[in-house]
Amino acid sequence: MDRLSRWDFYFLAALLLGVTLLVVPSLELVQYQGGLDEGFYLEYAQRVAQEGPRQAFPELGKFYAESASTTRFFPHPLRIVAVFLGAAAVRVGGPYFTSLSLLSLSAFFLLLGVTFFGSKWVFGRRTAVWTTFLLGLAPLHLAMARRALSDTLISASLLICLWSFLWACRSKKSASSRWIVIAVTYAAALLVKESAFLLLPLSLLYLGGRAWARRQPFPVWPACAVSFIPVALAGLVAVWLFGSFELVWQTLSIFHSGASANPYAQRYQEGPWIRFVVDFLLISPWSMLLYVAWMGVLLTERPPAEEVWFWSLLPVLFLAFSLFLPAGKNVRLVLFLEMPIRLCVVLFLQRLWGEGGGFWRTAAQAGVVLLVAATDLNSFYRLFVFEGIYD
Repeated sequence: MDRLSRWDFYFLAALLLGVTLLVVPSLELVQYQGGLDEGFYLEYAQRVAQEGPRQAFPELGKFYAESASTTRFFPHPLRIVAVFLGAAAVRVGGPYFTSLSLLSLSAFFLLLGVTFFGSKWVFGRRTAVWTTFLLGLAPLHLAMARRALSDTLISASLLICLWSFLWACRSKKSASSRWIVIAVTYAAALLVKESAFLLLPLSLLYLGGRAWARRQPFPVWPACAVSFIPVALAGLVAVWLFGSFELVWQTLSIFHSGASANPYAQRYQEGPWIRFVVDFLLISPWSMLLYVAWMGVLLTERPPAEEVWFWSLLPVLFLAFSLFLPAGKNVRLVLFLEMPIRLCVVLFLQRLWGEGGGFWRTAAQAGVVLLVAATDLNSFYRLFVFEGIYD
């Protein structure tokens, strides 16, 4: 792994400044949807900020349950970490949608930092720079960083979980404390948004495949740390804040039934599995096409390192598991997949021209990266700033 240097922090600072200049001036053009998800997030945040979590969460749970005919189509208050951070943003910036938008932007900054340091640790500085640069200009990420929603926050949480999971798996020494940290991280993600539940089977699949490839026994304690333990921790926190298991279960049941019967989701978020792929193609065509090309390379060449397989197969597996979610096929629900897709783009370009230096090789890679970035920026302004697409 390349050592950290001041240039790493200069690069990140410049990228975050560029993202800020893209997002903040466009906030005045955002048309917030007070009657949809954004309105619920703001209401929850205001209540918790004013009343405190121990008083507000039980009341929000009862409100959600008693108004099930209307609230079941919208976010539930069991997204405790997201609501709590929203309350902190409201206390700092005031009871406005823009306060939650700035929280989304902050979560995007965290996501970019995690991506840079994580990919630098595993793949080296050059790969980290290109990947983080492309991710910083991803149109869907820039769009969600402007909204008063939780999609950017859950994306950052999922990536923190995955990079932490890889860190624990790569460590040469087995330590129970390391896996306790992983369990807490996974539990926190589950309390940001329930879609984090998909991490559990994916993590177990990786542990099982890794043990099989190395002819080692299945790691029971790590498996528990990414399955039963985080679910139990998240459940205990929810019951403690809401005051009863019955209210927690009722809230989850209402949301699950509402998500599958939501007329908005049925009209705009249904379709075959390929809808995810088509949406990614429409929003970021070059990134998706180069990712598909990279997957073709993987299938025809010698097996790569475990980490390469991990990130390359993650979009395919996560999309496959996402088909079982009740909330419909909405591309922003799989927003965090933008990171592995762009990492694979960089790996593909490095496979074409090599990872080493050389003026013409570097210029060729930079040219393709800039082309992808320019296309993404055009999509961001055309689709999300000027057209004002919300969902």
